[in-house]
Amino acid sequence: MVPERPLLLFHGKASKPLGGWGDFRGAFPSLDAALAALEAVPPGEQEWGHVVDVRPMKYVYIKTESYRAVMGESPAGLEKNFAARMLAARGRRSQVEFARYLGVGSVSTYRKFERGIIPSAAVLHQISRRLGVTIDSLLSPP
Repeated sequence: MVPERPLLLFHGKASKPLGGWGDFRGAFPSLDAALAALEAVPPGEQEWGHVVDVRPMKYVYIKTESYRAVMGESPAGLEKNFAARMLAARGRRSQVEFARYLGVGSVSTYRKFERGIIPSAAVLHQISRRLGVTIDSLLSPP
């Protein structure tokens, strides 16, 4: 039975992401249950993990090779790192031009990224694919 408000667990290897639902590993009733499932994965089988709350569609936990945080509990620097990566990737292009290049919709959406607002897992994946980088690198210090 799927809980009314499940937390979705995605994980995989940075070198071999399946992308989107291909990295989906299950729905869990609590963050503790999702993290227990993530920790039970054998070493080497997962280099990153995300837990997403489906109601607000926000990350509640992010683990990459260089970063681990329970959102709302000291995600120190994550937003700042993402903003810096977006600025660096944009380079000399205008925000309008870069928003179109990334395929993220309006320039107002892209401007949020430069202010450190981290998008949904799907949009993060889209950006990482478009830029040819991993999600880990988008969220890690420049």
